[in-house]
Amino acid sequence: MSRSLIFVALIVICAVDARHRRQHTEDPDQGELMTVSGWDPTIRDRFENCHSIASFAPTAEQYCKAFTMCCSMQFDPNNGDKCQTNEQRCIPLEDGGADAVCIQRNCTELVTTTTTTTPAPIIEEEPINTASEFPVLE
Repeated sequence: MSRSLIFVALIVICAVDARHRRQHTEDPDQGELMTVSGWDPTIRDRFENCHSIASFAPTAEQYCKAFTMCCSMQFDPNNGDKCQTNEQRCIPLEDGGADAVCIQRNCTELVTTTTTTTPAPIIEEEPINTASEFPVLE
């Protein structure tokens, strides 16, 4: 094998390994910020909303531009959910896709509510019959 082929193979292996480590990190300090696991009422994952807007872009670069703009526009620490940190990234991939994240943290806590499915009690009022209450004077 030629040295250039070995060099290219080594570069490809390093790139695949780096991507794998970024996606499947075991270190809680490294991967904790860009993921949401379980229910946390102070976190908003805006990926679905921004993905639906950016998905109309014809290229990965334009997708990332639209995705990043959407994520930035939804972050307002003074209004709405009052989220204090905005963690976003969008990396165009070689296959035409993108690795995108839009998570806002330290937001106003969501309050879960439930609706009552039990019908309200029926109160039957007795009919008012004034004729029978007072005797008729003749």
